[in-house]
This record gives sequence, structure tokens and C-alpha cells, in this order.
Amino acid sequence: MLSIGNVSLGRAPRVVAVIRGPELVKLAARAAGDGADLLEVRVDLFRKLDPVGLKRDLKVIRQKVKLPVIATLRRKDEGGGRRYPERERLHLLKSLIPLIDAVDIELRSRGIIREVIQEAKLRKIKVLVSYHNLMKTPSNEELENIAGRAKELGGDIVKIAARARNKDEVVRLMTFAYSCPYQPLVSISLGRAGTVSRILAPLFGSCLTYAYVDSPVAPGQLNVSQLLEELKKFF
Repeated sequence: MLSIGNVSLGRAPRVVAVIRGPELVKLAARAAGDGADLLEVRVDLFRKLDPVGLKRDLKVIRQKVKLPVIATLRRKDEGGGRRYPERERLHLLKSLIPLIDAVDIELRSRGIIREVIQEAKLRKIKVLVSYHNLMKTPSNEELENIAGRAKELGGDIVKIAARARNKDEVVRLMTFAYSCPYQPLVSISLGRAGTVSRILAPLFGSCLTYAYVDSPVAPGQLNVSQLLEELKKFF
């Protein structure tokens, strides 16, 4: 069974608390208190990034909070907070890999994805290969192609997040995720219509579902407590 840090995936949905900013350690502790299973540190959403301070905070989180950490430096065109040159993204991610349990790298990051995955494998941490479409939900054929390429590159987990323009697109993505041959997989429908996917996606096999601690970082997110309360109705 696949694990991120000491958290095993597959038998029950795992809630990832998304955190960022100067109060990182405090937010991590709050997420743990609220019942989150893992943390995602959104490096791209720091207003003023201090790499030295970030590494210090990650060490403190590892020692004191003890929740596994996924590091994400999201591309601007996939919902990231700011635009980083690809080589800068590569350098920063490689510098964080020794301090984390998993790294999220976009399938579209063609210039650096192989190097990020190679470094992660060397350090024996997990890789989420992600795809975000902020406009629509691709066709099932496109979705299968995306998932297949993510696995082929060496992704341990495939993550697909796509805007749902209506409930039919939510149902289609969830149904695709359930039958997708490339597992484990994370599926999220973005936007107002997709809010329900945060709760229902685990019923269709999504191994992770994301929530916020202080404020939403993606359309349709619930906070950790709300999401856990909803999940109790099904799991």
C-alpha cells in the first residue's frame, strides 16, 4: 500500500490541509488540531518567499507537528500565485525535497519534470504528477492520456483538477476516476459546481481531498473541519 510519510493511502480518504505564508508552523499545528492527515505547503502563494525561513519552518513542522508534507510550487497558468522561471522552480524544489515527504509537479512542466522526479526518487519521497485545467473538464480520452503520461513519467500519484461548468462535468470526472486504470489517483472538480467533489471524490476512489485552514486557496474548497464533518457521513 502506498504511503506518504507515515500516512497510508487507499483504505480511507486522507485530508490534505493547504497552508502558506509567514505563519506556516502555526497553521500546520492548527491543521493537525483540526484533524488533517497531511499538509500541502503552497510555496507559490507566499507573498515574500524567504527560502531560508521556509526550510527552517519545514524542519520545525517535521519535528513538532509531525504531519507529512507535500511541497507545491504551482505554475501560474495552473493556478499558481506568481510566475517563476522554470529553472528557478527546479532549484527551489530540489532544495526542499530533503525536508518533505512528497512533491507535486505539473505534467506541463516539461523542462524540469524529469529532474524533479529523479531527485525525488533519489531521496525516496513520493511524487504527485498533477494536471490543472482552469477552464473546463477535458474529454475522457484526454483525461486517460493525461493520467497515462503522468504514470509513464514516474508519478506515484496522478492528480487531475479541472473546472466543472455544470454538474454533468463533475459526474463525468468522478466516473472517469473510478474506472481509471492509472491508480492511485486524485480527482477534483474546481469551481462552484465542483464543491461537492471535495466530499464525493473519495467515494469514487480519490485517495486525497484538499481543504483550507485559514482561507480558501482554490475555488470550491471547504475548511478542514467542514470537510471532515461531511466525510463522516460516508466513511
